[in-house]
Amino acid sequence: MNRFAVNLGANDGATSDPVAVLYRNGWRGVAVELEDQFCGRLRANILGGGGGGGGRGNNVTVHCPVAATPLNTPSMLEGAPVDLDYLKIDIDSYDCDVLAAVLAAGYRPKVVQMETGTIPPPVRFSSHYH
Repeated sequence: MNRFAVNLGANDGATSDPVAVLYRNGWRGVAVELEDQFCGRLRANILGGGGGGGGRGNNVTVHCPVAATPLNTPSMLEGAPVDLDYLKIDIDSYDCDVLAAVLAAGYRPKVVQMETGTIPPPVRFSSHYH
């Protein structure tokens, strides 16, 4: 294990977030959140304070407010181990396209967690990024 976690859709970095406990236990990683309303709390919970649009502390890089897209997510992961341990995608939009871009960039996360709506199998769903 390399103890590296990526949190796309980090919210405030604490509330109902499975990645928060990993960061609190010393894991390195990247946290990305689009909603400006969560950025202050996200920085406080992960970095221990305020700061500009990006930031680094406690071995976690925070990008906020920044949208995780198929075009920019691979660049936000630069420097991450290609076999990172945990990837959480919960961006409420083109989650599948972001995952495809991460995999196409050569990353091979050991565990991928994605939020889905209530979709009974065998329905296939993806909101494509344009």
